[in-house]
Amino acid sequence: MSLPEREYTTGIDVLDRFIGGGLKAGVLAALRAPASSQSERLLAELVAQHRTVFVSITRSEREVRDWIERTVDMHHELTVRTPTVDDVLADPDDAIGPIPPESILVVDPMDLLESEPRDRYLAVLDAIKEQLRTADSVGLVHCLEADRSPANRELTLKRADQVWRLETTVRSQEIRTRLLITKARRGRTFDKPIPLVLSDRVRIDHSRNI
Repeated sequence: MSLPEREYTTGIDVLDRFIGGGLKAGVLAALRAPASSQSERLLAELVAQHRTVFVSITRSEREVRDWIERTVDMHHELTVRTPTVDDVLADPDDAIGPIPPESILVVDPMDLLESEPRDRYLAVLDAIKEQLRTADSVGLVHCLEADRSPANRELTLKRADQVWRLETTVRSQEIRTRLLITKARRGRTFDKPIPLVLSDRVRIDHSRNI
């Protein structure tokens, strides 16, 4: 009899229930979001719950730690790595890993890597997926959206096991945010947008019908 898959909470109870208990071990999730949105709140909620390796392509270790410590209460080990794009392309296993067993890997953002030649970027994705598999861990890559997508954004979405899309609209001086789970290779599918409130913490907006 096979053992149940390990699940990792997102830090948002209702969201965990929507996706079937949490993210399954070995899953690579892609979070698509406008650069001007509060999508980093979702990253912080996930990081707060688990031992984490946070790979930042654009910020210093101090910046990452300051942001996380101001946003959430962190009770687990946090490792911050700040490789350059060239570092990651030259040796993705060394630049991103190793990942401790049963932990979370966050790569933020993916845009600069996605703009590199396809074969070199594919090697990065392969390395990430293999490290998640061997460490029984979960990965989340932060894919910022702009008017023009990076050349290899489609490749990221193909290789990801789950794709989450954060949408933000402004109506009558009110900011509305909703999360769509557009792909769920492993985990439960959910065909309705999930309304969120992104303030000091992330919570479900119960004023919207879901």
